[in-house]
Amino acid sequence: MRRLCGLAAIAVSVGILCVPGTLRAEPAAKIALNIVYMGQPDTARANDFVQFLREHFTKVEVMDVAKFDAAQTAPYDLVILDYDPASKDIPKLSKLNLPADYAKPTVLEGIFGARVGTALKLRLGYS
Repeated sequence: MRRLCGLAAIAVSVGILCVPGTLRAEPAAKIALNIVYMGQPDTARANDFVQFLREHFTKVEVMDVAKFDAAQTAPYDLVILDYDPASKDIPKLSKLNLPADYAKPTVLEGIFGARVGTALKLRLGYS
């Protein structure tokens, strides 16, 4: 009987915790990083990325990756280079070069990972 009462108490406790509004999580504080998203501005892909980033980081700027210049990244803590793989403007990417002394923390999305990784002779596959 005691065991049954104990299980009932646990079940009631779990039930109460599952009622909407019983536990309210405080929104997490934004991460204090200054980020630049360099992609194709005003595309659905860029808008989705930027919306997500702005929810989680204190400052997010957007720039056109086709006009990438390593000097532009100086005021930022993190650079995100992105390009929509469905874009017909991929030939513009051939101009993108990271200088040998480039040391900014950078996330390479999509085709940038492959292009920059290959140029840097990074091993990106399993073979």
